[in-house]
Amino acid sequence: MDLSADGYRWEPARGGWIPPGAVPHGYEANGEPLWVCRVRMHGGVHPGKVRPAFGAAQAAWGGNEVSVDEYEVLMDRGVWGIASGGAV
Repeated sequence: MDLSADGYRWEPARGGWIPPGAVPHGYEANGEPLWVCRVRMHGGVHPGKVRPAFGAAQAAWGGNEVSVDEYEVLMDRGVWGIASGGAV
């Protein structure tokens, strides 16, 4: 498990798998839980969402959602804040 500089724990996963103990952070319109993830693609690290039914993580790229097989799931309850102008 990777502990990031901000103190959050990230667990490697793939194929829609959610590591035991991961905290969901939202829900689809149909009520299915969603987990926060991050994916490494195109030379960067990008936020995404994952749930088992996807079979992969979903991340935004070029105005579309793309599927990424390997990702890291946020294990902890996050604290959400406001961001703008590319600053996260």
